[in-house]
Amino acid sequence: MADHVAAELQEGLRAVAESYATVFANADDEQSLRSVNARFVGPQGQLTRLMKLMPRLEAGDRRAFGRRANELKSEIQRLFRARLLELAGQARRRELSAPSLDISLPGRGAMPGRLHPLTKVTFELLDVFGALGFDIVDGPEVEYHRYNFDMLGFPM
Repeated sequence: MADHVAAELQEGLRAVAESYATVFANADDEQSLRSVNARFVGPQGQLTRLMKLMPRLEAGDRRAFGRRANELKSEIQRLFRARLLELAGQARRRELSAPSLDISLPGRGAMPGRLHPLTKVTFELLDVFGALGFDIVDGPEVEYHRYNFDMLGFPM
């Protein structure tokens, strides 16, 4: 039984080792590259499933299999990072080579703003007091003591 499991796991490692480089090279964008990476080393990935079967192996086979599986995982992660950087560079080059501004496009219309609810209420109150006969004047909200009392002749 252990020999059968060892042969199955070795065959699984060989299949992963043969296929990951080709699949990574065929990934056209970051999303597809990430999904391919997850297919190999993600939580439900092929290599991860193989590594979960390691306890079925005998101790000597387990060490050799674990070493090879970890090497393969490191290779996959290294190739993933390299391909990710390559795709980002390609996207940046496409972005830089594209026309920067199309002056024939119509301009964007002005987006109208809105008054704050407190400002609306303030204006409504001013309208009400104006209708009642009060004078509406504009001035500073805070005034110095000097202007309120000293210059009017009030004693201190």
